[in-house]
Amino acid sequence: MPFTHHHVDSTFAALIKTARNVPLHAGIKAENFFRDNFRQQGFMGDNGLQRWRKRKGEKTNRLLLTGRQGAKLMHSLKKNVTDTGVVVKPTGSAAKYADAHNFGQTQHIQVTQKLRKYAWAMYYKTGEQKWKHMALTRKSTITIRLPARPFIGPSQTLNQQLITMFHNKMKLAAK
Repeated sequence: MPFTHHHVDSTFAALIKTARNVPLHAGIKAENFFRDNFRQQGFMGDNGLQRWRKRKGEKTNRLLLTGRQGAKLMHSLKKNVTDTGVVVKPTGSAAKYADAHNFGQTQHIQVTQKLRKYAWAMYYKTGEQKWKHMALTRKSTITIRLPARPFIGPSQTLNQQLITMFHNKMKLAAK
């Protein structure tokens, strides 16, 4: 079938329409890729899946960073499509804790009467010795170290998936 002027125009229009939608599709793909890191309990980076460190003393196999309240951090990941590209980042109340989880953090907490009262209440509620130790500690500050559990960041795997997606969408548009 010879190419006609109409065929070239419609193919070109389809390619332009596809190219305009690529940032949206790339944002959706990136958002889902980073959410999968929560499901896989690690970060799919350049060296494959890097599993997160388990909790100390945890007896159950409860998932990390998903919490008992329905994975607020995972569901806070949202895409923002602009003229220059796509940004995926945590939003809402979970955003302020995202960096602490993604990069790790050391926190120094003042031991106050309010904290001791809370620790006693938790000890009576759960019976866990850690709460009793916190309530009876002589320290004025407690140091808590959150290990880095990366879930979002640069990834060659994601880049390759985006390139493949772009090529496939352009091939389909050119048909």
